[in-house]
Amino acid sequence: MDLERKPVHRTVHTRDLYFPRIQLGDRFDPQWLAEGKILAVCGRQVIICTGLTFGPTDLSIQVLADGAAPATTVDQWETVEEASVWLDAPVQLVQVHGEVIEGVPELDAVTTGLHHVRVYARGRDRTRDDVACHIEIERAEAPRELTLIADGDNVRIRDLYSIQPRRHSDRTRHANQKPDAARLPLAAAWQQLVDALSACGAHTTLTSIAPPVSPQLLDGIRDGSGLNWPHQLAEFYALHDGLQEWTQLLPQHDVLSIAAADQLRRETSAIWGEFDDPATYEGAQAGESTGTFLPQYFPIAERDAYILFCDTRPGPRHGCISEHRREDADILAPYWASLAHMVTDLADSITNGTPFMTDWTPSVEEGRLVWTDQA
Repeated sequence: MDLERKPVHRTVHTRDLYFPRIQLGDRFDPQWLAEGKILAVCGRQVIICTGLTFGPTDLSIQVLADGAAPATTVDQWETVEEASVWLDAPVQLVQVHGEVIEGVPELDAVTTGLHHVRVYARGRDRTRDDVACHIEIERAEAPRELTLIADGDNVRIRDLYSIQPRRHSDRTRHANQKPDAARLPLAAAWQQLVDALSACGAHTTLTSIAPPVSPQLLDGIRDGSGLNWPHQLAEFYALHDGLQEWTQLLPQHDVLSIAAADQLRRETSAIWGEFDDPATYEGAQAGESTGTFLPQYFPIAERDAYILFCDTRPGPRHGCISEHRREDADILAPYWASLAHMVTDLADSITNGTPFMTDWTPSVEEGRLVWTDQA
């Protein structure tokens, strides 16, 4: 399925999507500049809504050379939309938290600059299981407005954040088989968490969640940290900015605002740096214990010097979630592979009343989520 190095690149293959949203480019930009039925334009990124279901989706991509004819026509599709965006080469097609879609190579025919993107779609309704999406990309001399060319369904890109996506059937899986929860994207896992808090009556906890971080503050702290942030860490703070103090969203840890988290990171790494030179651990990869608190540990929650942090060091476990404890530092293995794994486990625990972090059981008292240690 390799894309040959020719002026026109095209791939047609079924890909198993685990969320009905894909994007051109792995740069995370939480602010939409324009949105329509299929597309959301976000600075140097395009988000594409493939529908209200996830699963096997027929994807085709064509990078048009100057004067090349498109591989399809509007009348072959239900809904068609186009827009212009600045793309940074090389371009990849990825899922929502930066994971490259398996089997789809880089679109190496795309060069950095302004491009026109047109997306054709069909089968996007919740009752359908024949989802298909064709993407055309070509160089543009001048920007074009977001334009709906054909309107054949009732799906909008905004629906991605207000519906629980259904997995559609295929020939190899049972139609009602539940997807691997560990692979849910962070935005979907966060929505499950919000729904779980609402359903169990934890309304005070729900209203204690601060609104998302502004893009300006997010960019400032991320760039100022000098760290290689995992994509989900930026997305995490694009969903909230911490909680009110003593709100027990997590047992024994207070979820931090992005400013408080960065301040704690700087202060704690400076204190531990008086005893251990961080340069000593330059070769250590994410998830490996160092016995200290490195500047690459970005806190997400803390209480009494027990810190849950996102490990921004490189390696296969880049972005894993671990704990730094005041008595034995980071000696424990990571708790979760990613923020999405953590939030998914949290939502499942609240929904089903099952233990979280091994021993903690959730309940609700006077509208507040409460955790009880069953050890």
